[in-house]
Amino acid sequence: MRSSLTQYSRLLLGILLTLSTTFLAAQTCATIDGGMLAFDNGGRTLQSCLDDGDPPVTFTRTGFVGGQSLYFITRPNGDILDVSTTGSPLDLSRFGDVPIAIWSVSYLGNLVGADIGDNVCFLGSTGCFDLSSPIVADRRMGAACSAFCQADGGNLALADGSGDVSTSLCIVNGAGATIDVMTDGTASGDLFTFVITDDQDNILGIPPGNGPFDLSGAGPGTCLIWYLAYEDGLTGLDVGANLSGLRGCFSLSNPVAAARDAVSSADIQLTSGGTDSTACIVSGAGATVPVVINDPGMTTGVSTFVITDDQGMILGVPPGNGPFDLSGAGPGTC
Repeated sequence: MRSSLTQYSRLLLGILLTLSTTFLAAQTCATIDGGMLAFDNGGRTLQSCLDDGDPPVTFTRTGFVGGQSLYFITRPNGDILDVSTTGSPLDLSRFGDVPIAIWSVSYLGNLVGADIGDNVCFLGSTGCFDLSSPIVADRRMGAACSAFCQADGGNLALADGSGDVSTSLCIVNGAGATIDVMTDGTASGDLFTFVITDDQDNILGIPPGNGPFDLSGAGPGTCLIWYLAYEDGLTGLDVGANLSGLRGCFSLSNPVAAARDAVSSADIQLTSGGTDSTACIVSGAGATVPVVINDPGMTTGVSTFVITDDQGMILGVPPGNGPFDLSGAGPGTC
């Protein structure tokens, strides 16, 4: 009887030890965690245009509980391209313009199926392990980078409600050529500005505010007004540069064209000096006024003398340069 009890006790002890070991193993596995990865932008996806360079990617890991630690660099389908023990930052330049997934694993024992060429989805361990969710670096080059940019310059037109996208302006004595435009409200992006160029897209100005814009300083010619939506990091936006040199994420609206003509007139005075004179009309004659142009080179465009009354009403448009006979106007001020 004693022998049977001893055998039974040994069997029961073995079962208890086995259950205890299983419980401890389960408890140990429950205390490891591969953690959570995030790029420095706080997200789990990082869009990178390699045309702008290919620096190492940086990220953070939180909530990791070890176990031992490894990082897997894989294709999106889980095929392992590289294994790292150090984590951030990671140099992905040797993988080219393909999407790359990054994982963190915490494990006990030895990992199985964790070599380059294996698939992380079939990872195993002689102990236990916990694999984080991946973060993905979406890496592109060339025209494929346009998919990353969400900027939209929208549509631009004159602010008079006509919907027109062109107008003519007259610069008088170097002033007066202002234009007001408006967007249609469809523009989107992080940053916005108006840009004024010539008809060859050379940047003449980057005005603050939303207008009206004074184009008189540009002189005769054609100006184009654009609305630019862009994201931080845009380069080439400088006065004197060409729009073709813009680099980064941006979108231009359609342009509004302003064709500018310029006229200017020189000052005139009496040949005797001054700008005021009194003339006496005797028997309907004798009221002639000789004038001289101070600086004829200041006059541009087609020119003529105009005679008005003191209310600005035109009395005559005489040919030539005078003297001018004002006797036909009768008494009053011309």
